[in-house]
Amino acid sequence: MAMTRVEALEVSVDSPIPKIALRLYRDQLSGLNLYIHLMDFQLWPPELDVNASRPTGHGHLYVNGKQVRRLYGLYQHLPAELFKSNVNLVMVSLSSHDHRPWMRDGIKIQASCLFDLEEEELVLHSFSSSPPL
Repeated sequence: MAMTRVEALEVSVDSPIPKIALRLYRDQLSGLNLYIHLMDFQLWPPELDVNASRPTGHGHLYVNGKQVRRLYGLYQHLPAELFKSNVNLVMVSLSSHDHRPWMRDGIKIQASCLFDLEEEELVLHSFSSSPPL
């Protein structure tokens, strides 16, 4: 079965670029808790999709390169079984509800965290393709 390429959705030049950053925290019982810090983007389920003054949609969560789920809220628990020992990567990209990735000037709007569960300082490096928050 052939996969069709999904065209990106460009944020208009008169709209602010959505800003995204990820924060990871150890969960008291197991795994991690993820907070998605967003500005100028409305993250919500498709049932609530309305004509908004800023880009809207959902996030796609990837763990170590594998898509895990769609995100409709800012807080997520990530179970320990998603991770391997040593270094892991969590990435979130922003998409419209028709699954087109949001972009600005040809750059996909996304953020990632590189982390090691065995280190005292959990997050090793954070990246965002958007302007700073």
